[in-house]
This record gives sequence, structure tokens and C-alpha cells, in this order.
Amino acid sequence: MYITQAITLGKKNIGEYDREYCFFTKKFGKIVVVAKGIRKPNAKLQGQVEPPCLTNIDFNSGNQKRLTGALIKNSFPKIRGNLIALETTQRILKLVDEYILFSETDLNLWNVLKESLEYLEKSRDKNIESLLMEFYFTARLIKSLGFEPELKENNENGIVENKQTLRSLKVLLNMDLNKISKNELIQPILNQKENISKFLKAQLKYIKNIFS
Repeated sequence: MYITQAITLGKKNIGEYDREYCFFTKKFGKIVVVAKGIRKPNAKLQGQVEPPCLTNIDFNSGNQKRLTGALIKNSFPKIRGNLIALETTQRILKLVDEYILFSETDLNLWNVLKESLEYLEKSRDKNIESLLMEFYFTARLIKSLGFEPELKENNENGIVENKQTLRSLKVLLNMDLNKISKNELIQPILNQKENISKFLKAQLKYIKNIFS
């Protein structure tokens, strides 16, 4: 039996009562685990692993990993209660599912994902800070994949167009969530949101083309 902290990335119904969950875990990276009977009425694990959530999971390994236990640590109720924050979280989780290979442990990215969701859960202005977290996580994901961009003014793609955009991208790549000051960091990034969004999407497309 294996035990680890896990963030649920997604789920898929299989058979009559079972469900397959995709987790990003602290110890084992991205894994798929089958929860037998979880869709039955009053199933003991029901509600413990529904995304988005942070959960302690137990599972058996074999040809098919089976979920044997789960205890939810954070269901992120405030994220669930805000449509913009929830949609942002879903896009972040989709990025992990789409770009991270199975069974590759990445403790740094695990911490970035966990801290991003916890920050968004506690944030006061979820409409504004949802965008900040999406930018922050995407930039850190790109960096963790080994494609940290060479940021320079007027690069060949014409995406980094000015010093303000360049400065904001560097802040995102090195930002400490425990030291965010709304006035000093958030507003300058928001002022460059269109350029930042364009740059990050281009980077993700480039990475996807390499691995396709």
C-alpha cells in the first residue's frame, strides 16, 4: 500500500459504480487510480476526492492502481463558491494533466500547485487574483518543464514588447506568494495582462509542438 498527498486533476466514470481519478501526487507524480464502488449510495470514499481538492490517499499498486482510502484535507470551498476562481483552477489543473507525464515526481511543481490553490482560496479579490495565479502557475510550469524563456526586450517573436512586460514576466517566474503586495506586484502585471497572456500561450504551444 502507498500513501501520499494528492491533488485531484480530473475524473471519469467507468462501469456502473466505479470511477477513475487522475491525481498529481507529492510522492509519485501524476497517477491514475480506480475507486471501486465510489458511485454507490453512501460509499465511504464519496466526496473525499472530488476536484478541486487536496487529499491524503492510500492506494494499492499493480496492473491497475486501486484507491483504498482517502481523507480530504482541503476542499477549497471558497474557490468552489466563486465561478471565476473555479474556472481558473480547472484550467490550472488541466495544464498539469496535459503537460506532465505519468509517474514523474516533481516536488517543486507540486509545491507551486499546492501553494497556488491555497493562495487563491485565501485571496480576498478572487476576480483579480485568479488571473494572477493563472499567470504565475503557467510561468512556473513552463520553467519546470525546462523551457524557461530567455526574456529580452523586442525578441524575435515580437511578444515581449516593452520593459514593463519583461519586468512582469520576470516577477512571475520568481514570485514568492508569501510576499505579494497588491500595489507593488499585482497591478503592474494586470497592466500587461494581454502581452503576458500572449507570451505564455505561445510558450505552451511551442512545448506542445515539441512533444507531439
